[in-house]
Amino acid sequence: MPQGWEYFVIQLLFLVGVLCFFRVVLLRHRREFRRIYANLDTLEKERADLLETLQAHRKAEAVRKRQAARTAAHHADV
Repeated sequence: MPQGWEYFVIQLLFLVGVLCFFRVVLLRHRREFRRIYANLDTLEKERADLLETLQAHRKAEAVRKRQAARTAAHHADV
């Protein structure tokens, strides 16, 4: 049967082992989270660029439609 101080040492070693295990696990996941967040940041920038391009294309299409309507109306008058 372990005595008082032996029991304390066993608990302390167990606690140190648990803390080391979680430190290793969390460090591994922290690296993965950094990579994931970097990818998310890149994807967000690409999404913003694509949205900007889409809006520019929509504006250009609206201008083309207005010009086509004006041209059609002009030809109808002539």
